[in-house]
Amino acid sequence: MSRRSESIQELSASIAERHWGECKVVLYRVLYGVPSAVALPITVRVIERYLPKFESHFPNVTWPRELLHNPQQWVSQYGRALPDSPESDRLSDARFIFSLDALLLGWTYYSDVSILTSSCACGIAEAIGAITQEAAGEEANRADLEECEGCRGTAKKKAPPPHPEAPIEHARSREWQYVLDLLVTQKVDRYPDVEPKERMDADFAEWQSRAMLLLVPLPTISDY
Repeated sequence: MSRRSESIQELSASIAERHWGECKVVLYRVLYGVPSAVALPITVRVIERYLPKFESHFPNVTWPRELLHNPQQWVSQYGRALPDSPESDRLSDARFIFSLDALLLGWTYYSDVSILTSSCACGIAEAIGAITQEAAGEEANRADLEECEGCRGTAKKKAPPPHPEAPIEHARSREWQYVLDLLVTQKVDRYPDVEPKERMDADFAEWQSRAMLLLVPLPTISDY
Protein backbone atom coordinates (compact mmCIF):
# COMPACT_ATOMS: atom_id res chain seq x y z
CA MET A 1 0.00 0.00 0.00
CA SER A 2 1.31 3.46 -0.89
CA ARG A 3 2.02 6.13 1.69
CA ARG A 4 -0.80 8.21 0.23
CA SER A 5 -3.31 5.38 0.47
CA GLU A 6 -2.40 4.87 4.12
CA SER A 7 -2.93 8.59 4.76
CA ILE A 8 -6.36 8.47 3.13
CA GLN A 9 -7.30 5.61 5.44
CA GLU A 10 -5.97 7.60 8.38
CA LEU A 11 -8.07 10.59 7.35
CA SER A 12 -11.15 8.38 7.18
CA ALA A 13 -10.45 7.12 10.71
CA SER A 14 -9.90 10.66 12.04
CA ILE A 15 -13.25 11.74 10.61
CA ALA A 16 -15.05 8.72 12.02
CA GLU A 17 -13.52 9.32 15.45
CA ARG A 18 -14.10 13.09 15.18
CA HIS A 19 -10.47 13.92 15.77
CA TRP A 20 -10.83 17.22 13.93
CA GLY A 21 -7.45 18.59 14.94
CA GLU A 22 -5.76 15.70 13.14
CA CYS A 23 -7.68 16.05 9.88
CA LYS A 24 -5.70 19.00 8.50
CA VAL A 25 -2.40 17.30 9.38
CA VAL A 26 -3.38 14.08 7.61
CA LEU A 27 -4.80 16.03 4.67
CA TYR A 28 -1.38 17.60 4.17
CA ARG A 29 0.15 14.13 3.86
CA VAL A 30 -2.55 13.03 1.42
CA LEU A 31 -2.03 16.05 -0.84
CA TYR A 32 1.76 16.19 -0.67
CA GLY A 33 3.11 15.46 -4.14
CA VAL A 34 -0.31 15.32 -5.82
CA PRO A 35 -0.11 17.25 -9.14
CA SER A 36 -1.30 20.83 -8.96
CA ALA A 37 -3.78 20.10 -11.75
CA VAL A 38 -5.54 17.78 -9.27
CA ALA A 39 -4.91 19.41 -5.87
CA LEU A 40 -5.99 22.93 -6.88
CA PRO A 41 -9.37 21.98 -8.43
CA ILE A 42 -10.14 19.87 -5.35
CA THR A 43 -9.45 22.93 -3.20
CA VAL A 44 -11.72 25.04 -5.41
CA ARG A 45 -14.58 22.58 -5.06
CA VAL A 46 -14.37 22.63 -1.27
CA ILE A 47 -14.19 26.43 -1.10
CA GLU A 48 -17.15 26.75 -3.46
CA ARG A 49 -19.39 25.12 -0.87
CA TYR A 50 -19.43 28.32 1.17
CA LEU A 51 -19.92 30.60 -1.85
CA PRO A 52 -23.77 30.57 -1.83
CA LYS A 53 -23.79 31.61 1.81
CA PHE A 54 -21.31 34.43 1.13
CA GLU A 55 -23.41 35.63 -1.80
CA SER A 56 -26.52 35.60 0.36
CA HIS A 57 -24.71 38.02 2.68
CA PHE A 58 -23.48 40.19 -0.20
CA PRO A 59 -25.73 39.69 -3.25
CA ASN A 60 -24.01 42.46 -5.23
CA VAL A 61 -20.48 41.15 -4.76
CA THR A 62 -19.51 38.98 -7.73
CA TRP A 63 -15.71 38.78 -7.59
CA PRO A 64 -15.45 35.59 -5.44
CA ARG A 65 -17.49 33.66 -8.00
CA GLU A 66 -15.35 35.06 -10.82
CA LEU A 67 -12.19 34.05 -8.96
CA LEU A 68 -13.39 30.51 -8.26
CA HIS A 69 -14.68 30.09 -11.82
CA ASN A 70 -11.22 30.76 -13.28
CA PRO A 71 -8.42 31.13 -10.72
CA GLN A 72 -5.76 30.99 -13.43
CA GLN A 73 -7.23 33.98 -15.20
CA TRP A 74 -7.49 35.84 -11.90
CA VAL A 75 -3.80 35.21 -11.12
CA SER A 76 -2.82 36.30 -14.63
CA GLN A 77 -4.79 39.52 -14.29
CA TYR A 78 -4.48 40.45 -10.61
CA GLY A 79 -1.83 38.17 -9.11
CA ARG A 80 -2.73 37.34 -5.52
CA ALA A 81 -4.54 40.64 -4.92
CA LEU A 82 -8.06 40.54 -3.51
CA PRO A 83 -10.55 43.45 -3.45
CA ASP A 84 -10.86 45.35 -0.18
CA SER A 85 -14.63 44.96 -0.17
CA PRO A 86 -16.84 43.77 1.24
CA GLU A 87 -16.01 44.36 4.88
CA SER A 88 -17.86 41.83 6.98
CA ASP A 89 -18.14 41.41 10.72
CA ARG A 90 -18.88 37.69 10.26
CA LEU A 91 -16.02 35.39 11.16
CA SER A 92 -17.33 32.88 8.62
CA ASP A 93 -16.98 35.39 5.77
CA ALA A 94 -13.48 36.32 6.92
CA ARG A 95 -12.46 32.68 6.87
CA PHE A 96 -13.91 32.26 3.40
CA ILE A 97 -11.86 35.19 2.09
CA PHE A 98 -8.77 33.76 3.77
CA SER A 99 -9.41 30.48 1.96
CA LEU A 100 -9.38 32.41 -1.34
CA ASP A 101 -6.04 33.95 -0.39
CA ALA A 102 -4.68 30.46 0.28
CA LEU A 103 -5.98 29.22 -3.06
CA LEU A 104 -4.31 32.07 -4.96
CA LEU A 105 -1.02 31.45 -3.17
CA GLY A 106 -1.11 27.81 -4.20
CA TRP A 107 -2.06 28.73 -7.76
CA THR A 108 0.80 31.24 -7.96
CA TYR A 109 3.44 28.81 -6.67
CA TYR A 110 1.95 25.62 -8.08
CA SER A 111 5.38 24.17 -8.93
CA ASP A 112 6.59 24.38 -5.30
CA VAL A 113 5.34 21.23 -3.60
CA SER A 114 5.63 22.67 -0.08
CA ILE A 115 3.78 25.91 -0.83
CA LEU A 116 1.19 24.13 -2.98
CA THR A 117 0.41 21.52 -0.33
CA SER A 118 0.26 23.89 2.63
CA SER A 119 -1.87 26.36 0.63
CA CYS A 120 -4.38 23.72 -0.42
CA ALA A 121 -4.56 22.29 3.10
CA CYS A 122 -5.12 25.78 4.51
CA GLY A 123 -7.69 26.69 1.86
CA ILE A 124 -9.69 23.54 2.54
CA ALA A 125 -9.43 23.89 6.33
CA GLU A 126 -10.53 27.53 6.26
CA ALA A 127 -13.46 26.77 3.97
CA ILE A 128 -14.58 24.06 6.37
CA GLY A 129 -14.06 26.51 9.22
CA ALA A 130 -16.28 29.06 7.47
CA ILE A 131 -19.07 26.53 6.94
CA THR A 132 -18.74 25.25 10.50
CA GLN A 133 -18.83 28.77 11.92
CA GLU A 134 -21.94 29.57 9.90
CA ALA A 135 -23.64 26.38 11.06
CA ALA A 136 -22.78 27.03 14.69
CA GLY A 137 -23.76 30.69 14.60
CA GLU A 138 -21.62 33.74 15.12
CA GLU A 139 -22.07 33.55 18.88
CA ALA A 140 -20.54 30.07 19.02
CA ASN A 141 -17.40 29.36 20.96
CA ARG A 142 -14.74 30.90 18.73
CA ALA A 143 -11.91 29.31 20.68
CA ASP A 144 -13.23 25.86 19.93
CA LEU A 145 -13.69 26.67 16.26
CA GLU A 146 -10.18 28.07 15.87
CA GLU A 147 -8.62 25.20 17.75
CA CYS A 148 -10.20 22.62 15.50
CA GLU A 149 -9.77 23.68 11.91
CA GLY A 150 -8.27 27.10 11.38
CA CYS A 151 -5.13 28.17 9.55
CA ARG A 152 -5.09 31.60 11.14
CA GLY A 153 -4.00 30.73 14.66
CA THR A 154 -4.95 28.54 17.58
CA ALA A 155 -7.02 29.08 20.67
CA LYS A 156 -5.23 30.45 23.72
CA LYS A 157 -6.86 27.85 25.91
CA LYS A 158 -8.57 24.64 24.98
CA ALA A 159 -12.35 24.66 25.25
CA PRO A 160 -14.35 21.54 26.13
CA PRO A 161 -15.62 19.66 23.06
CA PRO A 162 -19.16 20.45 21.90
CA HIS A 163 -21.99 17.98 22.29
CA PRO A 164 -21.80 15.23 19.62
CA GLU A 165 -25.21 16.24 18.28
CA ALA A 166 -24.46 19.97 18.16
CA PRO A 167 -24.75 21.71 14.76
CA ILE A 168 -21.03 22.38 14.77
CA GLU A 169 -20.29 18.65 14.94
CA HIS A 170 -22.73 17.80 12.16
CA ALA A 171 -21.14 20.47 9.97
CA ARG A 172 -17.62 19.25 10.63
CA SER A 173 -18.55 15.64 9.93
CA ARG A 174 -20.37 16.54 6.73
CA GLU A 175 -17.65 18.78 5.33
CA TRP A 176 -14.69 16.55 6.14
CA GLN A 177 -16.58 13.58 4.75
CA TYR A 178 -17.14 15.57 1.57
CA VAL A 179 -13.39 16.16 1.33
CA LEU A 180 -12.68 12.46 1.86
CA ASP A 181 -15.24 11.43 -0.77
CA LEU A 182 -13.74 13.94 -3.19
CA LEU A 183 -10.25 12.55 -2.66
CA VAL A 184 -11.55 9.04 -3.30
CA THR A 185 -13.63 9.87 -6.39
CA GLN A 186 -10.72 11.83 -7.86
CA LYS A 187 -8.57 8.74 -7.26
CA VAL A 188 -5.89 10.70 -5.45
CA ASP A 189 -4.44 7.46 -4.12
CA ARG A 190 -3.27 6.50 -7.62
CA TYR A 191 -0.63 9.23 -7.68
CA PRO A 192 2.75 7.82 -6.67
CA ASP A 193 4.77 9.09 -3.74
CA VAL A 194 7.31 10.85 -5.92
CA GLU A 195 8.94 12.79 -3.08
CA PRO A 196 10.96 11.03 -0.38
CA LYS A 197 9.26 10.77 2.99
CA GLU A 198 12.18 12.67 4.53
CA ARG A 199 11.43 15.69 2.35
CA MET A 200 7.72 15.57 3.16
CA ASP A 201 8.51 15.39 6.87
CA ALA A 202 10.92 18.32 6.60
CA ASP A 203 8.43 20.45 4.66
CA PHE A 204 5.67 19.61 7.12
CA ALA A 205 7.94 20.48 10.05
CA GLU A 206 8.60 23.90 8.50
CA TRP A 207 4.87 24.47 8.01
CA GLN A 208 4.18 23.35 11.56
CA SER A 209 6.88 25.69 12.89
CA ARG A 210 4.95 28.54 11.31
CA ALA A 211 1.77 27.51 13.12
CA MET A 212 0.51 25.88 9.90
CA LEU A 213 -0.08 29.29 8.35
CA LEU A 214 0.50 30.11 4.69
CA LEU A 215 4.09 29.71 3.53
CA VAL A 216 4.75 32.93 1.65
CA PRO A 217 8.14 33.01 -0.12
CA LEU A 218 10.53 35.79 0.77
CA PRO A 219 10.88 38.39 -2.00
CA THR A 220 13.98 38.22 -4.18
CA ILE A 221 15.94 41.05 -5.76
CA SER A 222 14.11 40.47 -9.04
CA ASP A 223 10.80 41.18 -7.29
CA TYR A 224 11.77 44.81 -6.65
